[in-house]
Amino acid sequence: MTALTAYFGLTEVGNIEKGDTVIVTAASGATGSMVVQLAKKVFGASKVIGISGSDSKCRYVESIGADICINYRDSDFNRQLDLAVGSKTREGGADILFDNVGGKLLDRCMRQLRIKGKVVACGAIAGYNDPEKYIVRNWSYIIARRLRVEGFIVFDYSKKFGEALNLLSDSLQNGKIKFSKDTEVIIFDCTGDKFKNIPKIWGKLFNDDKPSGKVLSLVNKFNNSKI
Repeated sequence: MTALTAYFGLTEVGNIEKGDTVIVTAASGATGSMVVQLAKKVFGASKVIGISGSDSKCRYVESIGADICINYRDSDFNRQLDLAVGSKTREGGADILFDNVGGKLLDRCMRQLRIKGKVVACGAIAGYNDPEKYIVRNWSYIIARRLRVEGFIVFDYSKKFGEALNLLSDSLQNGKIKFSKDTEVIIFDCTGDKFKNIPKIWGKLFNDDKPSGKVLSLVNKFNNSKI
């Protein structure tokens, strides 16, 4: 489903064209990593700029196809982003911003879009637990740059799932897209009295304490004979 989200976000909402410059926030995530690969290796983007939250995640994003990935926690993030987009892109800015984060990062990245650039509003994880972080403070930029901002839900395009899955399957088989077989699984013991820790553990998924890999919460233990 995340691959379909990436596909339709780029094609139906972003109207991606060969040669476009694409910025992807949360580029190491399930959807973002597919956006990177599809944009670069399937749809022929000239430059794909990923944004993620650690150096190791950035290296992963670059390994799957991004021309560069920037750690938004770096003190000179703004300068790095300016350099990554550069002045030689179409009409002086990026063509598409595929946003999975919202908030301050969305505000900052919108400034990198060209006139009549497009924002694919896929997610807003920055504000899921704090509505104040949903706020868009660069509204004037949307007006001045004549940006098109469009949200979507993948099921909007359910009638086209078949053709999308055919392309995704072909792209996987011919090596244009890939998935990691070495994802780290982190298990938190939430059995017994530790069950009360679940809100705190799950909250890590939405803040700077987010662990790398897939998080599982163990809430009970069974003997094989009881399963």
